[in-house]
Parts: sequence; C-alpha cells; structure tokens
Amino acid sequence: MSQNRPYTTLFLLSSLDGKISSGNSSTFNARKEWYQIPEIAIGLQQFVDIKQTVDAWLFTTAKSLLSFNVNHLSYTPERTESSIAIIDNHQRLTRHGRKILANYYRRVVIFTEHPNYPEDTDNVTIIYQAALTLGKILAILQNTFSITNITIEAGGSINAALLKAHLVDRISIVLAPLIVGGQDTPTIADGESLTDLADIQTLIPLRLEGIHQLDNSFLQINYSVIKR
Repeated sequence: MSQNRPYTTLFLLSSLDGKISSGNSSTFNARKEWYQIPEIAIGLQQFVDIKQTVDAWLFTTAKSLLSFNVNHLSYTPERTESSIAIIDNHQRLTRHGRKILANYYRRVVIFTEHPNYPEDTDNVTIIYQAALTLGKILAILQNTFSITNITIEAGGSINAALLKAHLVDRISIVLAPLIVGGQDTPTIADGESLTDLADIQTLIPLRLEGIHQLDNSFLQINYSVIKR
C-alpha cells in the first residue's frame, strides 16, 4: 500500500436526512432510541449484522463510546475477536469502561494527549503524544500494528475532519427510512460550514459503488471517495 495508513471505510447508520443521532447531545444514541419506533426497530438488526462483517479493526472516539454508556455497563457484552482504536484526549473512559472494552475486544489501543493516562489492563495499549493528528494516528496503526484495513464509526466532527484531510477511502451507509430533523443534531459530517465560495473545491465528491435494498425499507449505499 503506497499510502502510509490503512485503507479506511466510514461505516454509519443514518436517517434519510443524514442524521446519525436523535438529538443534540452525547446522551442520545440512535441505535438505542430508534428501537423505540416499531416501524424502524424491525429493520435495525440489519445494521448490526452488517457491522459483524466489516474490518477486524474499528476506529472511534471515547465521546462516541459514551453514548453506549460504556462507563456504567453492569455486564460484559459477549466477547468478539475484533479490535478497537480510540481517541481519548480528555480521559473520558473510566477504569470500569476500559475494563469493559478490554473484555469485549481482542485488543484496545487508546490514543491520547493526556500525559498521565493509566494503562491498567494487559490488552490495552496507551499511545501518548503531545500533539495528535488523525493522519499520525492512522500511520501508527499501520506501522505499529500492521493494520491494512480499518472501519471508522465516529461522530460528525471527526468524520468531517477525516474527510477534509483525505483520510477516508470508502463510505458505507445503512440508511434508515426515518426523518429526524434538528439543525443541531449530528450528521454524517459536521465541522465548520463554508463561509467563502472560494472554498467550494474542499467539498468531497463520491463515486457510487452500489445500492443494496435491505428489508423493511432500509438501504445500504456504498461510495468510494474520489481522490483529487
């Protein structure tokens, strides 16, 4: 692979209007709340099933994991052979949360700018750097852990930053037949809005790879990111 990073796939569950959450704070979790809507709940398991077939490594943030209440789970989910890389600059994950993740994933790698981040579990690796960048993180994952492919499942701000830095190769969206609305609700890609027409060239063009019609009016849409 010529690029100094793994091949990346942005994998998301989204509403028709591009929302990846139900509301405007990290207390919301679309996968939990959309189960409360019978017409949507009947098809949501398809997203979970597809997720089981993606790359062996997942890349996310501690902030995204908090929406799954990982710091307060009273049980350990069934063990998986997948591994996970996490950005946690503000030590959002508690010791309990790290233990849950270590029991669930084969390997956990936490990237942080926090100089005193604890390393308290055998299969958890803490990588501290004073100034982390997304490109540097992906390079470390490839060079240190020999990762060739990784799936990204994070929030709208990180997704936007990855896209603008040209660090996403492919996008796979499971589209739920649902309108969420809300101008402050996170979308597939957030970040700062354009303020100058001269910046139009920073938009990210895509090429359609395929559309798969799933059950119960769900779709899976796959795109490759056009390199410019």
